[in-house]
Amino acid sequence: LNLFTGCIAAKYAFEGVWDRVVIFTFIGAVFDLFDGMAARILKAHSPIGKELDSLADVVSFGLVPGVILYTLFKQDLQILYGMNFSQELKVLTYLPFIVTLFSALRLAKFNIDTRQSDSFIGVPTPANTLLIISLPMIAIHGDKRFADIIGNPWVIAGFAIVTSYLLVSEIHLLGFKFKTFGWKGNEIKYIFIALIPILGVFLHFLAIPILFVIYILLSFVSPSIPKPRQREEKK
Repeated sequence: LNLFTGCIAAKYAFEGVWDRVVIFTFIGAVFDLFDGMAARILKAHSPIGKELDSLADVVSFGLVPGVILYTLFKQDLQILYGMNFSQELKVLTYLPFIVTLFSALRLAKFNIDTRQSDSFIGVPTPANTLLIISLPMIAIHGDKRFADIIGNPWVIAGFAIVTSYLLVSEIHLLGFKFKTFGWKGNEIKYIFIALIPILGVFLHFLAIPILFVIYILLSFVSPSIPKPRQREEKK
């Protein structure tokens, strides 16, 4: 189901029907969240399930964000240079698909990396997809200043490069698996969770990139994330 809804989201992303991209990507994320839960409840763990989960994620959280950035980049180039822009620029329109390539690499690394049981190393693909999917929605529903920024093709190209790096970076980020539900030891997690509805109500889709930055900053100060010196000592 995650794979199926991801295919539909990719189809609408090529067409620039952004509200439906949001809907089907969100539905896919829900399926992705509950497949592991269903496996635990049914005690139906299997190697094929693990592989299929990652393959579905390559589409829903790899292909879809790549298509979103590709469509935005192409539209922005057409607005800036006209419908018949040069052949060199036409080749360059495929640049945003590096997000798809690095998402696949990120998912493959995650499957064999035993360090990521309680936290993440590099930005998770669903979080990256959520960040990217917010761009067209901010351009449509947000302030004109943000629309002008997102309407710059070179901003989109830079965004594709930066987010691709973050996917496979060695940055240690906060995970949301709770060993206990008490306040102590989970302060950072609860603070972040509380910020989601607050910023969402006031900032709407603009809240997503802001929450993304807050998430990374909170990860740096979280006591559950090993600091660089601790990681070296552990090695």
